[in-house]
Amino acid sequence: MEKVMREAIIFWLSIILWCGNGAGCTPVWHTPILQGLPLTPGRYLTAYYQSPDFKPVPASYRLKDFSFEQVTGVDKSLAERFFREELLTALENNGLPLKAQEADYTLAGQVSQLHLRGPVLRYLSGKSQATLKVAGVISRGPEVVYAFQDQVQVTWPINPRHPTSMESELMVRQVMRRFASDLLNEMLLPPPAPATAATPSPAPRDQGFMAEGG
Repeated sequence: MEKVMREAIIFWLSIILWCGNGAGCTPVWHTPILQGLPLTPGRYLTAYYQSPDFKPVPASYRLKDFSFEQVTGVDKSLAERFFREELLTALENNGLPLKAQEADYTLAGQVSQLHLRGPVLRYLSGKSQATLKVAGVISRGPEVVYAFQDQVQVTWPINPRHPTSMESELMVRQVMRRFASDLLNEMLLPPPAPATAATPSPAPRDQGFMAEGG
């Protein structure tokens, strides 16, 4: 009986850890603000759409507050503040001027999930983990010129010297900073040059036979 109980506990802990890692238990991710847009896989973002006439630079931006849906493991108001700070810092560091009004583009979106691994799972796995799911659009007036969807997960070993609250804040900032980096890299870095087939060198022309002396 004791053996059966122990095996049952191990089984359910395995299921919990599996779900905690986002495998199989993550619901289908529907994002209404991206409905109807032809997203394609990105080099940095999970998926994105870019209008042919979108010119990210030189241009000014207005950042609207992102809405937050599911937040676990950290205070929601703190997460909202950290997210705005990290995104503003990324925009400024990349030379994109910000305006409160009358900007060229408006950046808005939604964080559908921010999840920090709970203390029990942290203890069992020996690792901290944060998962962020975010989607948004960049618009010029009523026209959407850029859209994106990203899912970021960061994991690192637990540091026993850090209080749990400090560790949570570090993880939140880290996962948000990673998203901001993904977004700016996808927006600003030029697409890779298309691969071209190597052109074979032309064969030397036959010069013919030239007789000496004439």
